[in-house]
Amino acid sequence: MEKEYSCLPRSAARFPAADDAVWEGLPEMRLVETASGRVPAMETRVRAFYDPAMGKLYFRFLCADDEAHSDYTKRDEPVYNQDVLEVFLCDAGDLHRYKEFEVSPFNVQFDADITYHAPHRTTIGLAWDLSGWRSETSSSPAHGVLTSVWEMPLSGFDHVPKAGERWRMNVYRIDHSARGMELSAWSPTGEPNFHVPDRFGSLVFCAC
Repeated sequence: MEKEYSCLPRSAARFPAADDAVWEGLPEMRLVETASGRVPAMETRVRAFYDPAMGKLYFRFLCADDEAHSDYTKRDEPVYNQDVLEVFLCDAGDLHRYKEFEVSPFNVQFDADITYHAPHRTTIGLAWDLSGWRSETSSSPAHGVLTSVWEMPLSGFDHVPKAGERWRMNVYRIDHSARGMELSAWSPTGEPNFHVPDRFGSLVFCAC
């Protein structure tokens, strides 16, 4: 059964901090182990909303974390090789094309236009960037916490969604530690691979 997230409309007068009241009462996504669907060692909880008046989509990640691993410093470097938070959004209705967004524990961004050809065959379009995408990330392994807030202008996608519209979506996390590598997903793919678009859930832009 396809997962569905109700993305509620809310007003964000400013970029919301991770503890801003605007996040209260929103539905929550809890990530599970990607292949098996089991509870992962490191918990990841995600909430989202959109601001129709400002034309922006927001995500907040609250994660348990005991180690931070990422050496990348520049946008669009392959941050997915180490610790990373990810969102895949199919905004055009074609599961062979979707946008991939990633943020490292140290707030290094990666965004790309993905063309999906077949299992384990994709083209990564790094020439595309979401203009105005803002993220703020705080990594504190000593306190066991990783948080990240994203603000994404909807005008940068293929089209601006209307209330009632749905985009296909999945949310992921890669975590490296002494335990090994852990892959987590909102909608499990059944294999250690995130690029399985037919297992994406849906992000529903609710009217109220």
